[in-house]
Amino acid sequence: MLRETWINTFTSDEHKFASSMPGLLERLKDGGTVVIAEGYVWEIERRGFMQFGNFLPEVVLKNPEVVKQLHEEFAHAGSDVIEAFTYYGHREMFRLRGREADLEALNRKALSLAREVADKHGKLMAGNLSNTPLYEAGDTATHDKIYDMFKEQVLWAVEGGADFIIGETFSAYGEAAIALKAIREHGNGLPAVITMTAHVPERTTDDIPIPEACRRLEEAGAAVVGLNCSRGPDVMMPLIKEIKKICKVPIAALPVPYRTNMEQKTFFNVKDSKSGERVYPDNLDCVRCSRIDIRRFAEEALAAGVQYVGLCCGNSPNLTRELAEVYGKDPPASHYRTRTDLSMIFGEAAQNYGSEVARTSQWMTGDGL
Repeated sequence: MLRETWINTFTSDEHKFASSMPGLLERLKDGGTVVIAEGYVWEIERRGFMQFGNFLPEVVLKNPEVVKQLHEEFAHAGSDVIEAFTYYGHREMFRLRGREADLEALNRKALSLAREVADKHGKLMAGNLSNTPLYEAGDTATHDKIYDMFKEQVLWAVEGGADFIIGETFSAYGEAAIALKAIREHGNGLPAVITMTAHVPERTTDDIPIPEACRRLEEAGAAVVGLNCSRGPDVMMPLIKEIKKICKVPIAALPVPYRTNMEQKTFFNVKDSKSGERVYPDNLDCVRCSRIDIRRFAEEALAAGVQYVGLCCGNSPNLTRELAEVYGKDPPASHYRTRTDLSMIFGEAAQNYGSEVARTSQWMTGDGL
């Protein structure tokens, strides 16, 4: 059941609206931009419905309302894309957890939730493929197995009405190429966004320079190439600029919103300044980027010509709003941007009250004491 058939399950008005909406390539044409909210694993874990280490996206079946609500919040914050939560939704992950019987139902449910919210708000909906633990560069049997796993997810994404398909978080160029091949051969012409993950070295785990890996993916037919996950904004951006020098298609930049640095390049090895201990995965709040950090990243990315921008693990709606505003999206959430001038303690209204308010303000800040 392809997109045209599937979408007829909606009303005629919804069908007309979805059919006339510009797609990914149209939005990126002539320097256009797309903001995408990723990072569902971390945000859903923060809400108490995901387990670090396990990472099985069973919340899609057990608590679909949680996933749908997060879709709604990211749409409200300005994401142009609602991404189906099928990260680690491949057959190998479900086999490891003894849950293969739930695989198809989970993928189809995730796609349905994303499509519903995307159509409601005039957003694109993306299917998703992610890295596996199976890839071995010299073992073609692993390549075939991965291809078959990706193929079934691609077919479900097409049937679920995806507007494009993301393949992400690949440490090995070879596995990214397999994902792209599956999308190209079974995606019914849907555009492919393929993002590599740069860890400590500037190379893939199968020993290809990251910019060269992106160039090869572009040549193989990816509509968008770039990086997601692992590195924070300050560490990712120099490599993004190197990728842009040799690639002609739109570039994707989706860092983790954590303060990694050139000595501790990834959120896997960044350390707490007090204890000296690594903080991945559940103590990362102590190195979390601020809103102004993300706004500065967005400004740098926009100036560098990054057309496809987002945040990965650690993202939240308020941070997506920062990206959306810098990229000129004017999301509904901007109505609630901070207005300190309206504060009855620190704002203009404070002058309408007596000395006690002024004293309270002074005591709260310590200014002049």
